[in-house]
Amino acid sequence: MSSVELRSWNALESGVDETYASPLPGEPAANDDKYSGGVVAICAGSPAFSGAGVLCTTAATRTTSSMVRYIGDSSAAIAANPEVVGHHDVDSAGRAQAWVIGPGRGTDDSAAAELRTVLERDEPVVVDADALTLLAQRADLRDLVRTRGCTVLTPHAGECERLAEAESVEQHDRVETACQLARALNCTLLLKGRETIIAEGEHAHVIDAGSSWGATAGSGDVLAGIIGALIARPGQAGGLREATTAVCIHSVAAHLSARTEFGFAPTSASRIAEAIPAAMAKLGTTDV
Repeated sequence: MSSVELRSWNALESGVDETYASPLPGEPAANDDKYSGGVVAICAGSPAFSGAGVLCTTAATRTTSSMVRYIGDSSAAIAANPEVVGHHDVDSAGRAQAWVIGPGRGTDDSAAAELRTVLERDEPVVVDADALTLLAQRADLRDLVRTRGCTVLTPHAGECERLAEAESVEQHDRVETACQLARALNCTLLLKGRETIIAEGEHAHVIDAGSSWGATAGSGDVLAGIIGALIARPGQAGGLREATTAVCIHSVAAHLSARTEFGFAPTSASRIAEAIPAAMAKLGTTDV
């Protein structure tokens, strides 16, 4: 660990430090349009698991003023967010500056073929959920990750363990494992948890969410959508800064979504997604 530059902070107490994280999304400039802020394309959900597509696209649309594209046959994501533009498959989609793939997508041969198509593109890619399972199963897909540009992998503990085993990475503490796996795959590795670790090259950030309200089904789908919207923005050079900002937004959104007029109570992923604009506004103030 001596070669890793490690920084840690609490999202609720410290917010977004732009020394180490990307700036928060703000108001579009006077000459901006639906494309100029960075279009993100979402390959998430399926007819059998439509909720993942809804959560991921909702999070992306709440994070960005730019266009969000949805790839797939499920109509639920577009019904939930009518501003989203739908496309049957990756090849028929228009221009996009980043991609998110995996939540609720499945692990069959067609899902693997779609993942390969996306990884063969030049744009940044966020790989989550089922797509991580495919990476752990298929060395050829991991080789694509290793040799491409910006790729953000977002495993939970079990997915990280499977990826580490596939890459013959010795598993020590969470930070060391995340750093070694990020280097082995030449990617940004975001290991989810109450303390989320974001590792890239010789740098690692540990973000304490400040609460555990984000520990709910579908919360990871929301985080993937936030990251995708952020890395689609112009000027993005790597995943570490954008993923760090995304974790801070997600942490504060989870905290806000659990608030009621009487105190805190259990929340859900859809409520976390709806709280994203309020979280960004709050993070933009000095009082987090």
